[in-house]
Parts: sequence; structure tokens; C-alpha cells
Amino acid sequence: FDLTAEEMKRIAALDTGYVACTKASPCCELPWEAIADSVPDKSMWDDSKRRKVEAAKRRAQRDEDRIRKAQARRERQLQQQKEVAALREAK
Repeated sequence: FDLTAEEMKRIAALDTGYVACTKASPCCELPWEAIADSVPDKSMWDDSKRRKVEAAKRRAQRDEDRIRKAQARRERQLQQQKEVAALREAK
């Protein structure tokens, strides 16, 4: 069957700007390379998941920074203890 140009125009007006499923529709915009070999991480299209992933990365970075600072502080304390011990032995 054939539709007239007017009918096609009316259908196009009805089918514009609507999303049938907000969770699934963004998946259509994913690049083929991202889905060709495996199921992609949901954070690629779900903003709430993306924010959670970004927050987890920030927490991990903060924890690494704290560990690095604690190790540096401990190394300074050990060096100071060695210096004090050397001074006491020199007396």
C-alpha cells in the first residue's frame, strides 16, 4: 500500500522528539565498535551509572594520594629516627 505525501508528513510530525524507552534508546547511539565484541558497561549510556563510575574513580585516586602521602610521611619519620639515633651514638 502507498501513503500520500500528506499522510507521511502527519506521521513524521507524530514521530518526532519522542522516546519510547529512555533506558534503551541511548543504546542506539553507541558506536558499533563498543558493542561488536562484548556488552558495554552501562555507564556508556546511563548518566547515573556514569556519575557513579566517575565518583568511584575520584575515590580511588583520593585513596591512592592518601596512601602515597602516608608512605612519604613514614619515610620521613624513619629518616628522622635514624638521624636522632646517629646523633645519640656520636655523643
